[in-house]
Amino acid sequence: MTRQLERPTPVLLGSYFWTWDHKTNFVLDDPGNQTFGCYNRYLKQPETFVVDYRRLTDLAASLGVKGIVIWGFLRDAHGGVEFAQRVADYAASRGVAIMPGVGTTHYGGIYYEGNHRYNLETFLKKNPDAYMINEDGSARPGSACPSHPAFREWMTEGLEWLFREFAIGGINLENGDLMVCHCPRCIAHKVGWPSGDPDFFRLQAMSYLPALHTLAGEMADKLITWAAYTGFLPGGDMEAMSPGEFQINSMYCQRPAICDRAPAQSMAQWTLTGMVRQRDARCAPATAAAAGLSGRRRAGGGIRHPAVAARHRPTVWDTSRGISAPGE
Repeated sequence: MTRQLERPTPVLLGSYFWTWDHKTNFVLDDPGNQTFGCYNRYLKQPETFVVDYRRLTDLAASLGVKGIVIWGFLRDAHGGVEFAQRVADYAASRGVAIMPGVGTTHYGGIYYEGNHRYNLETFLKKNPDAYMINEDGSARPGSACPSHPAFREWMTEGLEWLFREFAIGGINLENGDLMVCHCPRCIAHKVGWPSGDPDFFRLQAMSYLPALHTLAGEMADKLITWAAYTGFLPGGDMEAMSPGEFQINSMYCQRPAICDRAPAQSMAQWTLTGMVRQRDARCAPATAAAAGLSGRRRAGGGIRHPAVAARHRPTVWDTSRGISAPGE
């Protein structure tokens, strides 16, 4: 029996849990439990994956949380397709949307880890000319070029397989934070792209838009989200951004071009960590509305786009207090 927990009326219209499989721990005596890190190997028993997410699903259902993002949804180490189906089927029966984390050009692809056709490393082994290219001309390990024709075909097929095979309620797309491909095709793509748009947003558009258009038919009743990796404040100085920095307040432009090209029912996932931590006065809701990013139409016909916000709790990503703990 699941208890119905009391919860204050949420300010936001909806919320979801963002999780890693390796540190979502509800079976407390499994010796493989971990409480830190990202991209970790899965060390728990395969059956623990199913029990962990059934218990988290029960918690979400009792709180009215709409979905659960699972990074590592598909791994050989915890039962692959069969055990992922069990997790998704149970959540669907409770009215909770399982949202697999899917790396487009990085972060594992559709099948996060294992010998599977929709795993990114497997794809790159078969298509070595599809690697993302660094500025020095070298291939970037574990990363695919978003403009490579074979990659685009592979991603489309993989997403169609994912939604056909599993009773999932959405997806959480990422492309590898602020990555940029320097191959000739991706450089040529910049010609005709809106000036002033940061290259990392342009590459997000190249990576996400084909995936989002593939999933257009799923958006009426599913949570389709894509990570922007930045806060939503207009402006900012790209030159002042530290290498590898991602808990950033600003978009480094007035409005990313992807916001005007993504399907209207998809949701941008903005990262508020730096905005909240620095208590920037510009974070007022009026500023978000003026930027056209709050989901409300501003005076003068500004463009709206649905959005969600991610806040890194005390985790491996937020070490401002010297704390490393599970949960996002």
